[in-house]
This record gives sequence, C-alpha cells and structure tokens, in this order.
Amino acid sequence: MDIRTLKYFLAVAREQNISKAANDVHTTQPNLTRQLQGLEQELGKTLFVKQNRKMVLTEDGRLLRKRAEEIVQLFDKTEAEMMRNDNDVSGTLSICGGESSANAIVCRALQKVRKSHPLIKIDFISGDTDEVIERLEKGLIDFGLLFFPFDKNRYNYIALPQPDRLGIIAPRNSELGKKKFVTKEDLYDKPLIISRHLEKDNRLFEWFQKSEEELNIVGRYNLIYNAVRMVRSDLGYAICIDKLVATSENSLLAFIPFEPSFDMNIALVSKKYQMKSKLSEIFLEAFRETISEYNEYNND
Repeated sequence: MDIRTLKYFLAVAREQNISKAANDVHTTQPNLTRQLQGLEQELGKTLFVKQNRKMVLTEDGRLLRKRAEEIVQLFDKTEAEMMRNDNDVSGTLSICGGESSANAIVCRALQKVRKSHPLIKIDFISGDTDEVIERLEKGLIDFGLLFFPFDKNRYNYIALPQPDRLGIIAPRNSELGKKKFVTKEDLYDKPLIISRHLEKDNRLFEWFQKSEEELNIVGRYNLIYNAVRMVRSDLGYAICIDKLVATSENSLLAFIPFEPSFDMNIALVSKKYQMKSKLSEIFLEAFRETISEYNEYNND
C-alpha cells in the first residue's frame, strides 16, 4: 500500500465511478481496477460494492477513506515543506479552531505574513475541541485554537488577549431580545440552541446550575450561520459568543449577554516537541507582534 494507490482509492471513493476516477488521476481504467483489486487483496477486505452502477464504499472502505485522507494530507504537507526553496518562503499554513471573536487577531497576523510572503496559502479549518486535538496529534495542522482549559503539558500555547463573552442571540422584538442581559432563571423555561463545543463544556452547566437534561435544549449547531437561521425561524434562542453575528440596532437580531458574565478565553496552541517549519516560525513572530499591538492600543 503506497501513496499512489491510496490516491487512486480516494479518487474512486469520491467519483463512485472507475472511468471518472481514472481521468482524475491520469491513468487507465484497467490499471486503476488492478490497483484496487491489489489493495483489497493486500488488506483482505472488500472496499467497494456495486450499487446502481456506482462504486459504493463498504464499512471497511469508509474506515480506510478516513485514514487515507489523513495519510495523503500529511504526505502532501511534508513533501511541500521539503521541496520549498529556503530563499523563498511558500507553502500552506494550516490552522484549525472554533468560532471566536478572537480569531480577528489571528487573521491580522496572517495578513502580515501574506503581505511579506505573498506565495503562502492559508488553510483555516473550522472544528470543535476534539477535532483540533485530533488534527494536532496527527500532525495534520500547524496550529490549533483551543478554549481554556486544556492540557497545558501537551502543548505550547499563547493566550489571546481578547476573551469571548457568552450570551444568547434572540429576535430583537422578543421578550428576551429587549433585555440588557439575561440570567439563568430567564432561560430555564426557554427553548435553547447550543453549539456542540459548549455542550461539552461543563462550565456552562455549572453557570446554569442545571444539568443538560434539565434544560430545554431543542437544537444543536456547529456553525453560527445555522444557529442564526434557526433563531430567525423561531425555533429557539441560540447560546453563543458575542461579535460573531451582526446585531446592530437596525438588525432583527440582538445579542444579550449573560449575567453574571461568562467569559471564555482562547489560545493558539501547537504540539510540544514538534519541529516547526520556517513558515510556522514566521507566523508566530507576526502573531506575537499583533498581540503586542493589540495590548498597546487597548491600554492607551
């Protein structure tokens, strides 16, 4: 099993068709078929079954696809780093994290790097805590963005100076949308929409002084856009971070902060003892500079 064979396998999994996959990877149909048959024989597993003229992954095939995507991604990333010209910084900087207002600081640092090194590309992936940690541990990303607390012994980290304030998104003309803040008692009997990240954070339920089962949680979301659509459809109130949604006075939606306040702090993290690329070091320097500028501006 080599990288080329895995790329062939992924092409068939993507296209569900031998002919189309062969065109994608610039080989012949007979050769592609032989490669797949050899892969199945090597693994002792059936990876595809034919259904309505489509090549459909079996359960073993779905497992291999997930692992193959990770292996190919890591291989391509390593190859690009090794082949770069040391005199000309290029390549892709990969970051994974959840939605946060503090990401604006990260993006300002990225803009600095792009301005000095226009050949670089940025891969900014949305993901919850579990996905960030998994990608970090497998070496698939350069940096992650994690909310505190996390295992500080496993990661190098730089705390971002801008905390995220928690509250709800509500229709501005609703009962809660007219308040300056909301208490836990205000929300006990209300339909709530919660992010999958917050659902895993015990501090939220400690703030409520209720278990998840005791609250009226009617929906969950990964991306704030979907939460906003649910609120606009009158499905409930979305618990989320401030500054992710446009909530000016002219907006139909309002952000109402929690009282007592609930702030969440986030950090840029990287795996300890992992050798950093030249691009990663350049980004870290720009990131520290951006934080320093932020602190100077806000302390004036």
